Amino acid sequence: MKKFNRLIYGQFAAALAMVLILCAAHARSEAGPGPADNPKAQANQSPTDKKGGTNAHASPAGNPADSDTIVVIYPKPGDEVSAPFRFEARIRNPFPDKPLRVDCGLKNADGSTIDYVRNGMWDANMQGAVLYFCPKSDQGIFEVWGDFGKTSVPIKFKKESKAKVYFGNSKSPEYMNGYCSVGAFPVERPGLGKNPTPRAALLELLKGPTKQEAEQGYWSPIAGLRLLHFSVKNGTATVDVDKSFRNLFDKAGLCQQEIIVTPIEATLKQFCNIKEVRILAGGVLMEPQP
Repeated sequence: MKKFNRLIYGQFAAALAMVLILCAAHARSEAGPGPADNPKAQANQSPTDKKGGTNAHASPAGNPADSDTIVVIYPKPGDEVSAPFRFEARIRNPFPDKPLRVDCGLKNADGSTIDYVRNGMWDANMQGAVLYFCPKSDQGIFEVWGDFGKTSVPIKFKKESKAKVYFGNSKSPEYMNGYCSVGAFPVERPGLGKNPTPRAALLELLKGPTKQEAEQGYWSPIAGLRLLHFSVKNGTATVDVDKSFRNLFDKAGLCQQEIIVTPIEATLKQFCNIKEVRILAGGVLMEPQP
């Protein structure tokens, strides 16, 4: 009899335990998975990236706040920058069923030109360079935005006292990665003096890199061109060079045309009174062709 009772009690206890397990499982499914069950949620909980970047969360409708993260690796808040400067950001796409749309920009500066590439259509590493800009004050903001929201990084603008000329550089990451605007790496020219003019800087550019600069990877597709005319009116610089530029320009594809034009634009737009640049070859306006 005692053996029979123990059997009954054991079966009852096992049934009760099973009921409790089922109830707990039901309550857990109603509440939804927590961070311990979701490795992605665990990865997104940290407010800063392992590399120390600035992290921003946005919450588009229907998307959890911890699934869309923008991590700006550089610049960091308070960094002092001057043109050109490189930037890097990492983005997690909150819309897994849509390709990632992303852009970036600079606030409190005029005439900024930005070239960047990204690695990935859904989650992405974003790298690029702000080629040139004219600060409105000594404080600025670097922004990254898209469907995932926006993050803003406060930065400081470093005042440049020396004019530069801009060349391509075959040893740069931008050149290695196939950026179109690879002609925007500054080189100081002592001969420009303390108060250089746009014309003087342009003439220095057309001389091309020195032997020492060439050994460091600097190059220019427009070295040796003759300047026929230069003027600045209402913020637009007009540059007329010899006809050999037309042959070079017409034979180039769209990306190569940008590589040819960028050194001229970057060298002239560092002067904040110049907003646009028109380039002519023997009096004929050069316009990019698809």
